[in-house]
Amino acid sequence: MEGYLDKLAEPQRVKGVAMDMHEPFRQAIQMSLPQAKIVADRFHLIRRINSTPDKVRSKLQEGNRKGKRRNLFKSRYTFLKRAERLVGWEKERLNQLFYRYPELKRAWVLKESFSAWYRETCKSRAEEKLRLLERKIASDSLYEFKELLHTFANWRGDTERF
Repeated sequence: MEGYLDKLAEPQRVKGVAMDMHEPFRQAIQMSLPQAKIVADRFHLIRRINSTPDKVRSKLQEGNRKGKRRNLFKSRYTFLKRAERLVGWEKERLNQLFYRYPELKRAWVLKESFSAWYRETCKSRAEEKLRLLERKIASDSLYEFKELLHTFANWRGDTERF
């Protein structure tokens, strides 16, 4: 990455860089293009958010007997769908899983909260929603979301990234 950046004809003209959330890339950009604003691109940000509740689902799947494990595996795509896209039988399937696995329900609710945060068009409301999410996650016991918050905190540190 640094080699590519060093070959840029006019690096000072670069005003911004959209990228995935890979820390070494960010460090290379900061070193080679210190004037550029760095933002996490939408695809990678949403993928990171969606992988978090799926880690919770996978953890529960691994810890269950074969029959119950299959229900969690078969529901993985339904689990990752946004609430407004679910049809009746999918809602019912999720409700049955949530009854058996309260931890899974908490992960799904947080996923939906992140989805609402990301769709917010007003910057001040988006910041407030993110603060509320951070407080909610801090008081919850889901390790996977605490890890996601840590990543967010690193990305929000010294530049505007979301």
